[in-house]
Amino acid sequence: MRFFFFGTLLDDEVLSIVVGRNVSTQEKRPAILPSHRRVKAQGVTYPIIVPNEKYEVSGLLVSSLSSTESQRLIEYEGANYELVTRPVVCAGRQQQAQIFVPVKAGGLTPLDEDWSYEEWRRLHRAGFVARLRQWKTADRAV
Repeated sequence: MRFFFFGTLLDDEVLSIVVGRNVSTQEKRPAILPSHRRVKAQGVTYPIIVPNEKYEVSGLLVSSLSSTESQRLIEYEGANYELVTRPVVCAGRQQQAQIFVPVKAGGLTPLDEDWSYEEWRRLHRAGFVARLRQWKTADRAV
């Protein structure tokens, strides 16, 4: 499956923990999701995307993930997200990609504030990765 990542999965370590392997640089390509905005959500450190014609979201297109790795992504994203297909632009070409978007009744409230990957890395990454490692360790123990 082909996925577009726009938030915490942009981080190499987060992505490798979630899918269970290192995803090489060759497997990831810069891409743009048009007509959407990446915003902060109330009470969490990760972003959500919302439709907005005035914006576009930069991210990564990853198309080399197995069905097992795709299932791991679905588990990671959880019940607050659903998987939808949207067009993204990669290397000047439009392609369809799977994107996790918030479920309307999922409890994630968008804020009118852009989410910054650089700010997340600086302020929240270390704690986020530690909690993610704990979650994955607990998941394997079950």
